[in-house]
Amino acid sequence: MMIWDIPGFDDQFSDQFDSTLTMANSWAVFLRDSVVMVNNEMRNLMVRFQQWSKSRIFLKIR
Repeated sequence: MMIWDIPGFDDQFSDQFDSTLTMANSWAVFLRDSVVMVNNEMRNLMVRFQQWSKSRIFLKIR
């Protein structure tokens, strides 16, 4: 049984339900993309830090 099969589930509520799901989906996609972007930025920072650390050690040895 689907939610719109429930007696008393009118079109106005159906439209609100659809728009709520659409908004929730938009936010979920936005948050997922933000997490992916933060992961990429952290990876880039770690690579830069490792390069900096290696160059510092190299300069110390000489």
